[in-house]
Amino acid sequence: MAKAADPTRTKKKAGVSVAKRRKASKPSEEPSREHFELLVSDKYELTKPFPVLVYHYGDGTVVIRSQELNLYAQGDTDYLARQEFSDILVEMIEDLDAEGVENLGKVPRIQLSMLKRLLKKIPK
Repeated sequence: MAKAADPTRTKKKAGVSVAKRRKASKPSEEPSREHFELLVSDKYELTKPFPVLVYHYGDGTVVIRSQELNLYAQGDTDYLARQEFSDILVEMIEDLDAEGVENLGKVPRIQLSMLKRLLKKIPK
C-alpha cells in the first residue's frame, strides 16, 4: 500500500505516501527521534504516542517518518508536516479498513493492525 518510507521522496495521495523525488537536498541535521503525540483529526484520537523520525531541511521543509508503519509526510513547517501525517494516518486506516482484511496483502494487513492499536475512532 504505502511506498518505502524514504524521506527524500514524498507526496500524499489518497492517504498513502507516493514517491515524488525532492530536489537533491539533504536534511540539515540528523533526524530527531520523537514521539508522535497529537493527532490532528476530528474522527480519530491516538491511544498512545509512537516513535517517529523528524527530518529538517535547509529550506524549512519538515518530513515526519514512521518506520514501523512504513509511511511519511512532509510540510513547510513542523505543524503542517504533523497535520499531513495525521491526515495520512486517518485516510490510511479508513482505506485499509474499507478494503477488508481478507482482501489485504501481508504488509497492509500488518499496517491496519498497527493503526487499529494506535488510533481510536471518536464517537459522533
